[in-house]
Amino acid sequence: MLARQNPFHEAIQNAEKVVALEPNNLQVLAGVVDIAHRAGRLEMAIQQLRRGLQLVPDLELRLENNRPVAGILVTAHKAA
Repeated sequence: MLARQNPFHEAIQNAEKVVALEPNNLQVLAGVVDIAHRAGRLEMAIQQLRRGLQLVPDLELRLENNRPVAGILVTAHKAA
């Protein structure tokens, strides 16, 4: 029943499990950020973006090479 009400419920649960297993994997973090953003879980998206920023300290280079993540970051920041 809950899955029908929130189609992202299972995806969020799986994302939380995967990021717990692979906390330093940038591809995992990017996927979790995308899922969290699409599900409207902006705090989760921000948390994982911050984790990614800790792993790759050159913010300007990172955002230049990944415009979708930059867009999510701006959207999440405005909502916070």
